[in-house]
Amino acid sequence: MVLLYVIHSLYAIIGVTGNAILLTIIINTRSSGLKSYAVIIFNVATVDTIEIVLDAFEVPRLIAYEEEVILIFHGRCTVFGPEWCYRCHLVMLHLIFHSLFLIAFSFWYRYTVLVKAAPCSYTIQLVAVFIFLPNALPAAFSLFARDDPERSREILYSLYPTMDLNSTTHRSVNFSDPFSAPTDYSAILGPFLVYTFIVIMRRKV
Repeated sequence: MVLLYVIHSLYAIIGVTGNAILLTIIINTRSSGLKSYAVIIFNVATVDTIEIVLDAFEVPRLIAYEEEVILIFHGRCTVFGPEWCYRCHLVMLHLIFHSLFLIAFSFWYRYTVLVKAAPCSYTIQLVAVFIFLPNALPAAFSLFARDDPERSREILYSLYPTMDLNSTTHRSVNFSDPFSAPTDYSAILGPFLVYTFIVIMRRKV
């Protein structure tokens, strides 16, 4: 457990520091030619920072068993209970997906500036918000995914008989739950679509 905290803490310190430096550079960018592209980088750095902070707040562990996914939380979110931890985890998960979309967006931008004038910063920000919707909607649906505490306790006890379940903060999600399905499909289809798009854009560039 101590090693888990150390790993997540180092990840948080390095990640937040690196992104803070990047954000500072972006804010102080004066070149008009880089302003619109800087908006994309600013979005990526901001999203990554939020992801890192949420990860440190949760310190999650995922266990897959048949159709169930059990999330065990070890971070400070446990003070607020499993539902709070679960919602933080949903936000973090879909921000990771959004980061991939932003990377794909950056490849589209690079191609665009080669064939015509760069879009203005305002347009870039609007597109960044728009492409967040495919990730925001599944996250909203997943908020209503059912939890089966008794089933998750049975699974955890069968896998880890010595685990103190009374002091463990956990939350289960079932793959067959219609409210969790959009997130499942996002995790499967999202990266495939993003990397396919990136490959196409790279060939064009």
